[in-house]
Parts: sequence; C-alpha cells; structure tokens
Amino acid sequence: MITERCVPCHSITPAQPGIGVPPRGVAFDTPDQIETWAPRIAPAVRSRFMPLGNATAMTEEERELVLAWAEGGG
Repeated sequence: MITERCVPCHSITPAQPGIGVPPRGVAFDTPDQIETWAPRIAPAVRSRFMPLGNATAMTEEERELVLAWAEGGG
C-alpha cells in the first residue's frame, strides 16, 4: 500500500507529476524509512491529509490497512 499510494510523492525520485522532491524531505524508499515514519503516517492518513487530495486514489480499505499497520507499530 505504501509503495502504491505514498511513494509516488514520498521518494527521493518522486514519480508523481509536479513533485520534484519528497514533501518535507520524507522519503519511503526503504522499509527502514517507512518504519521510521510509521508514527507520523497514521495521523496523516487518518485525517485524510495524505495522500494530498487523494492524488493516488487510496481506497477506504487501503486506508484502514495502513492505519492498522502504522498504529500497530509499523
């Protein structure tokens, strides 16, 4: 889920059109990076702030899976 819905922007080399650098310097290119950011992923996904404007079309089911993972400690 993170790879499909978050990495298009949050990567050292973003694939999402119009994004040149990872927002706020947050990159999820490796499992360690993703786990490091897990505590901040949950609130961003829960509040629907991320994905920004739901640009990557995260579904409600995907959102729940990401939240369960992040809130479980990554």
